[in-house]
Amino acid sequence: MDEFIQEVNDYMQWCCRDRIKTTLGGLSPLDYRRSIGGVCLKKCPHALFTF
Repeated sequence: MDEFIQEVNDYMQWCCRDRIKTTLGGLSPLDYRRSIGGVCLKKCPHALFTF
């Protein structure tokens, strides 16, 4: 079960941090949010992962 959770966590990090979206101007979702000033990098107590 721990391995499965780690795989999901890795995928979610890739999806938000590394995946490039052409609809976001070639930026990852996280980079796009940073570019418009919309990301809080503090650890959220409800988050499954941190960036």
